[in-house]
Amino acid sequence: MMILLEDLVSRPGKNYYDVLGIKSSASMDDVKNAYRQELKKWHPDTYEGQNPEEASKKFRQVLTAYQVLADERARGRYDQVKRQAG
Repeated sequence: MMILLEDLVSRPGKNYYDVLGIKSSASMDDVKNAYRQELKKWHPDTYEGQNPEEASKKFRQVLTAYQVLADERARGRYDQVKRQAG
């Protein structure tokens, strides 16, 4: 998985902790639990809202956030780049 974290951090509104609704100090179990909750909420097959396009977008954001935050190396690098970006 090749993710350019510098690019991800520089995008406005893409704080992966916010996407999952957790603090940056969250444990790996917290990350996993938040991921599962958000995945259920935004999954295209179970979404009950009026805007399926928005649900699909949120679903992809949740997947990407989890890919970064569930991997300790990627999460460490993400946090480092976020700190450097200010």
